[in-house]
Amino acid sequence: MSADTLQRFLFENEDVRGDLVHLNKSLQTILQQHQYPDMVSKILAQTLVASVLLTSTIKFKGTL
Repeated sequence: MSADTLQRFLFENEDVRGDLVHLNKSLQTILQQHQYPDMVSKILAQTLVASVLLTSTIKFKGTL
């Protein structure tokens, strides 16, 4: 899978919902431009995913 995706899901009749995020293309583009240590790459990936989840759930006019 090479595309970036955000997929929401909901289990009907249950109190379970969430989002599934794949940032393959964006993350690879960023990581190929720099030689980050493994730990920095991992934290960067987690931060990017957190940013996508935040921007997908808040009601905000503008860009983040």
